[in-house]
Amino acid sequence: MSDFNPEEEYATRIKNFLTEYPEGSQILREILQNTDDAQSSEQVFILDHNTYPSEKLFDPNLRRFQGPTLLSVNNSIFQEDGFKSLLSLANSGKMDKYDKIGGKIIHPDQFEPFSVALNNPLEGYYEGTIFRYPLRTDKDVADSKISAKKYSIEQVRKMFDIFFEVDNITCLLFLKYIEKISFYEIKKGGRPKRRHIT
Repeated sequence: MSDFNPEEEYATRIKNFLTEYPEGSQILREILQNTDDAQSSEQVFILDHNTYPSEKLFDPNLRRFQGPTLLSVNNSIFQEDGFKSLLSLANSGKMDKYDKIGGKIIHPDQFEPFSVALNNPLEGYYEGTIFRYPLRTDKDVADSKISAKKYSIEQVRKMFDIFFEVDNITCLLFLKYIEKISFYEIKKGGRPKRRHIT
């Protein structure tokens, strides 16, 4: 493995990595491995078709990410050192800016898309970790320095089907901590439909 070169543009590094990334349900297996490494006992995947309000966001440029998404939810707490690593990859100079997100929520539209993973309003302290992966649109592809590949609702649903029907048994053989994997799909204005593997 080559050393990380801090002078290389992040977009270029990610693009090079993605060219070697296989198709199919590999991304779900990668997320599962990260969840297992965090010693979580449960993994939930949610395909959410909904688009959420965008008037009160942390940054107006984030409006494009309020649409359909894949959410990954587990029951372990994301550790502070992991959060600092993510921030340093983005821009270490923005650390103070992001520290102000916690505590009192002052950007409600920013957090509403996460509420479907909680089955309740965003109040109190959540004992787990939620990652939200907005699906890529035509505009995202046109503006991207990373990849020309789109991810539609249909493609993510197909990933779910492949994993559920083909990959689930072999995948579970290599996981130490995960005991349950659930898949939900939430259509516009609808309730989540669930399948799970125990």
